[in-house]
Amino acid sequence: LTSIKGKMILLAVFVSVVWASLVTLSYRVGKFLILFGPVGVLSLLVISGLLGRSIGNAVARMTEVMSRLSDGRTDIVIPFTARRDELGEMASAMQVFRRNAEAQREHEALKARNAETEAARAEENRARAEAESERQANEIRNREDVARRKAERDAEDARIQTEIAAVVASAAAGDFSR
Repeated sequence: LTSIKGKMILLAVFVSVVWASLVTLSYRVGKFLILFGPVGVLSLLVISGLLGRSIGNAVARMTEVMSRLSDGRTDIVIPFTARRDELGEMASAMQVFRRNAEAQREHEALKARNAETEAARAEENRARAEAESERQANEIRNREDVARRKAERDAEDARIQTEIAAVVASAAAGDFSR
């Protein structure tokens, strides 16, 4: 009978026994009826009010903690975990929810880090490919420049050889005017 329902049943039984005793006593002693009737009712109201307030305050605290937990806050202290009644069961369930929320947050952070790492790796690969492409383009330009300069030198050499051959041919013919 450690649950709230059990306590309320026990309290109701106790109050009923007390009330029945008072009623029985009041039949026997008519003068005490006027005194014990209102006192019994007043006692019942006070006990019910205190019990209701106790339960209401506990439920209000649990509601506040649940609200914070649903907002994603996992840095909260969950009350009533040591209780062995329905509030203790609710507190245990909320601890499971908090652990799951923390695990979910860690999983999301890991996914974000992995995405960042993958994006950095992709950017690195893109930059490496771009640098390789630029290197290959420069190599092609260099080869073209080397080939163009060689062609220009070959053309210049051919022109000079043609002029030398013309001068030698003129000199061989006896014309030294060139």
